[in-house]
Amino acid sequence: MKLNLFLSSVVSERVAALAVTLSTMVFWLVILTFPDFFFFNPLANVDQIFMIEQLLSTTGWVLMGIVPLVFAWKPRISNRSTEPLFVFGAVLWPISVFVIQLTLLLQGSGFYTYLGNYPILIFTDIINCLFLLLIRFKVFQNKK
Repeated sequence: MKLNLFLSSVVSERVAALAVTLSTMVFWLVILTFPDFFFFNPLANVDQIFMIEQLLSTTGWVLMGIVPLVFAWKPRISNRSTEPLFVFGAVLWPISVFVIQLTLLLQGSGFYTYLGNYPILIFTDIINCLFLLLIRFKVFQNKK
């Protein structure tokens, strides 16, 4: 009975890692579909606050496209859980986008108005983060 439960647990963790892989693939496909939105020089901005926000944002989407995927398949390193790194990689991008949107709102621009024109970005900016935060419970269920 214990062997059967162990095998079931291993299979569900692998399925969760596969789901993270698929969500990461969709994430990168969206990024490659909108290269002008993602690939730019944040240091070229004259507004210092916005420049820092864009640096965090750029770092965030790169990390979101790599870190959760790596640690979904490698949930332990040197007998320590990689869950905190997984979570950091999953949340930096949406948090930085939210901060940018708050800044734009305070400057009189819209709040997430681009999502009306490009609804697929709802996946990269909101849904993927929520999905990764939820699936981490399966990925790391026996790793604590």
